[in-house]
Amino acid sequence: MATINDVAELAGVSRGTVSNIINGKAGVSQDKIDRVNAAIKSLNYVPDATARMLKTSKTQRVAVVLPNIMDANFSHIFTGIERVLNEHDYTASLYISAEIGPKENRILEQVKQHKMDGVILATCQPEATATFQELLEAGMQLVFVEREPLGRGFSFVGYDTASSLSQLLEDRIAAGCRNIGLFTGPDSYSSERECIEIWQSALARHGIELDAHFLSITNFDKESAFKAAIRLMQSANLPQVIIATSTQILEGILKAVEYTVFPQSLEPELISLGESSWSDHAYPRIVRIDRQSIRLGEMAAEQLLEKIENPAFAENRRSFLKNLPPLRPRTPLVRGAGRKQLLRVAMLTGEALDATRQLAGDFGRTTGVELEIEGLEYSELWETIQDGRLRDEYDVFEIDIPWLEEFAKAGYLLPLDDMIRNNPDSFDHFIPGVLEAWSMVDGVHFAFHFKFGSQILFFRKDLFEDPGIRRRFFEKYKGEATK
Repeated sequence: MATINDVAELAGVSRGTVSNIINGKAGVSQDKIDRVNAAIKSLNYVPDATARMLKTSKTQRVAVVLPNIMDANFSHIFTGIERVLNEHDYTASLYISAEIGPKENRILEQVKQHKMDGVILATCQPEATATFQELLEAGMQLVFVEREPLGRGFSFVGYDTASSLSQLLEDRIAAGCRNIGLFTGPDSYSSERECIEIWQSALARHGIELDAHFLSITNFDKESAFKAAIRLMQSANLPQVIIATSTQILEGILKAVEYTVFPQSLEPELISLGESSWSDHAYPRIVRIDRQSIRLGEMAAEQLLEKIENPAFAENRRSFLKNLPPLRPRTPLVRGAGRKQLLRVAMLTGEALDATRQLAGDFGRTTGVELEIEGLEYSELWETIQDGRLRDEYDVFEIDIPWLEEFAKAGYLLPLDDMIRNNPDSFDHFIPGVLEAWSMVDGVHFAFHFKFGSQILFFRKDLFEDPGIRRRFFEKYKGEATK
């Protein structure tokens, strides 16, 4: 196996020059860079990752400790964390605490012994501040997600649940609802405690008596939620609305609804914090306060990397991510002669959206199809299409050209070849070659274009992870490429 000394000898440079070139440092001539790169290629030299780790005192590993990954919230958070860490050549090691304090302590002790660079933690023991402080004293960086430890002396990334939940409660109370149930987890968790406080405050503001009958503290699992829901739904005082603070809790409530017989007029409306699920279709009266859990994971990873890369300037921050607008219960598409059809359309906000809405009335009169058009921001639309549970809320999407190949290969898009063949006159106005160049993936049409827009070219930052490209950029422009 070739060594760095072999590379230096073949290239006719010093070992230090090879090291500088591998690490992309400035001040090396292009001639030497070319010779070293040629030698690396000729010898199939691979830099020793272990040696580099020892030199930098970093393991390039981050521990992610979550209560479970059965709840879509936590699995999506991990997806976001892993995406950002991978982009920066860090490895995410996942640990599951199962909501057991002693198990979480054993995990953290193991992480400390392995000298990982940092920890992202959704803790099941927010009071264990002494344990968390020991991690910091051992030189590890720490960011909490969803559940904030006591004392607020740590970095934390959570959801801004207060505004969205408060508004929904105000709307339901204004509509005459008085029996509003709340199903949540232990109030020792900041996320659950906040929901309880919001619920209590909304009722008190409107003079509604706080009835403990409508507050159910679960173990954050389907089984305990099912038992609590059965008790509530078999009581004499039925809820008009039930709020569930996680998808796991919602699953238990839905199973209780399935086993409960009551007049349809008394079926409660369900409001859920969390991601859409296949079970939504089994119960039509579910309103979602959808959380951007993947983005929350990305934010936590970005904050942790800042602390790892610049520990001298690391500051503890509390960051909150706004929830998406509530998703209304799904209204099925109505089909059949003499019955009006409804299509739900998701588009990017902007002038094209406004123009399409103006044309929707004429489209409905001509075709008998009613359009319900919703405008979404760029990242919000991308996340909605990517998430199958959110995707079911709409029948038609506007997509951007860069998404085409990814979404087509993932099976999110309907092939349009048959439609194009059956309606050739509808596509005659396209400039020859446009559909083939911009609407096809592997020889199949998946889109057609209806608007023009400015294109902005960005350089890919991963290209500049190549030391040779970084060096050539520096030599030409006399400065570093900004990532």
